[in-house]
Amino acid sequence: MATEQGTLLLAEDLVAACLARYKRHGTVIATAKGAALEHLAFRHPFYDRNSPVYLGDFVTLEQGTGIVHSSPAYGIDDFNVCRRYGMRDDDMLNPVQGDGRYAADLPLFGGLKIWDANPKIVEKLREVHALLHAEKYVHSYMHCWRHRTPIIYRATTQWFAGMEEVPGFRGTRPPVSLRSTALAGIEATQFFPAWGKSRLYNMIAHRPDWTLSRQRQWGVPLPFFVDKVTDELHPDTPRCSSSPPARCRKAASRHGSPPRTRISASIPPATASLTDTLDVWFDSGSTHQTVMGGPEGRVTGAGSRPQDTGFPADLYLEGSDQHRGWFHSSLLVSCMRNGVPPYKALLTHGFVVDGDGRKMSKSKGNVVAPQKIADSLGAEILRLWVASTDFSGDMAIGDEILKRVVESYRRIRNTLRFLIANTADFDAARDAVPIAEMLEIDRFAMAQARALVAAVTHDYANYDFHLVVQRLQTYCSETLGGLLPRRAEGSALHVGARRTRTPLGADGAGADSRRAAGADGAGAVVHCRGSVADRPSGGSDDLRSHVGQDARPRSRFRSSGGEVGPDSRRARRRAEGARGCAPGRRHRLVAAGGSDDHCAAERLRATGGARRRSALRADHVGGARGAGCGAGRDR
Repeated sequence: MATEQGTLLLAEDLVAACLARYKRHGTVIATAKGAALEHLAFRHPFYDRNSPVYLGDFVTLEQGTGIVHSSPAYGIDDFNVCRRYGMRDDDMLNPVQGDGRYAADLPLFGGLKIWDANPKIVEKLREVHALLHAEKYVHSYMHCWRHRTPIIYRATTQWFAGMEEVPGFRGTRPPVSLRSTALAGIEATQFFPAWGKSRLYNMIAHRPDWTLSRQRQWGVPLPFFVDKVTDELHPDTPRCSSSPPARCRKAASRHGSPPRTRISASIPPATASLTDTLDVWFDSGSTHQTVMGGPEGRVTGAGSRPQDTGFPADLYLEGSDQHRGWFHSSLLVSCMRNGVPPYKALLTHGFVVDGDGRKMSKSKGNVVAPQKIADSLGAEILRLWVASTDFSGDMAIGDEILKRVVESYRRIRNTLRFLIANTADFDAARDAVPIAEMLEIDRFAMAQARALVAAVTHDYANYDFHLVVQRLQTYCSETLGGLLPRRAEGSALHVGARRTRTPLGADGAGADSRRAAGADGAGAVVHCRGSVADRPSGGSDDLRSHVGQDARPRSRFRSSGGEVGPDSRRARRRAEGARGCAPGRRHRLVAAGGSDDHCAAERLRATGGARRRSALRADHVGGARGAGCGAGRDR
């Protein structure tokens, strides 16, 4: 394009826009493909040097001239293009220093801040008659996410963990790439939930090399020593890295000088220690070495707790955001150091949100404090909420949700109390009945209990704690809530195990039926104990105190008058006062799933003049108000 100010080189689609912006007139004198300009040299406007032409696919026709200025030291696209054309690091001009100023030896603008130098550069272009047009416009620019201030890219020497090709140390290269080792480790790892595997796998498969070095004023320094001229590692870097700390501590204690100064004084003059620090994710990712000591930790004693842990760990668990964080860095560090992952399984969980699914924030006022829940509802309710919530996604908590948890807790606890009360005098060694001699309904009850244990064991192995709670709720409310009261109708299984039409241990079919029913109740107690044993709560403590290691129930209900049992004086008084109570109705006092009003009505209708004594019995068995127990406390 020929103009009154000289010949211009413009993209064909941008000719009209450029001439209008420059307020110039011109004529097209020749056209050519952009590839024809490759490797041509342009003269710098005011420095005595040439600039070659490289082809880049990131140049667009939305604005400009179709030709852009490249600064390989300050832009990712520019850097990649120049490296593709073989430009070496030493050939890349890097006049901007870490403090945002131009290097002092840069002609014309040395020592100036880049923001202060911008208008001076424009004036210099105008001075040498190389400026066609200048204008200011607003565009997006990189800013620090923390300080909200503008930042610039700078090409600096960094240290990397290569995912594919690496130069090796002293000519020795690893036989398998870090990426291949990490991907193989992921295949050998269990994931809970299963979708975590594909997420971590894709991150490792497509990630670039890991930049280990950082330019920070704080952090763990890289213990490397390099040649001041060539930047090559000191040939005895491992020894230099391991020996200075002891000398450093002694020197610091004697002279009070910074450790880095003393370390530098102990190495050859032509060698310098790095001032870079490690990426903080490398710090957290190396805890398997500092805690477990690696594969040889128990033998060598390395690590802080090698005997208590062991390598690899059975489980790493963290939030779902740690696939790109701790899980990620731990995997890479261990694969570099040990060739295997530091864990056998990974578990990820969501985050707690309010009842409407919103992120908790103090400014929104929707934070639910755990201590407040524990103070108002009890720690067991908080524990049960944790256990009953599917942690694979975000976990909602609120007043309505906690009310439902309270209902579930009461249903489970009241069922357990019913079982314990009705098996208080059951002796497995004396009263147990072989399964073959049980009634069909008793065998069905035992089969249901064993099926519960099998399902719960599988859920625990897969960390599906919410399924454990669901199964236990269903078992208590439907299986036991519907089966045991009906079984008690025929065998007189009720509060006070010896108050039966046919006493336990007597001859006849009634005794066998009673013993079989007792075996049902005892078996249900044992299986429920196994289902809640891993839930840290008072409910599981109740069962542990009631069921011994030999799985034989023992009575735990006591009062100021002594133990409540079939031979106690208080129990005999209650039995005498309850003689008018219909045997088929008496179990409803503490039947699982019943209501306070229903129990009270049944008691008043069945016991007549013995109302007060029956109420005392229900109070000792229930211990607290709830569905089916404690009804007598308020009467």
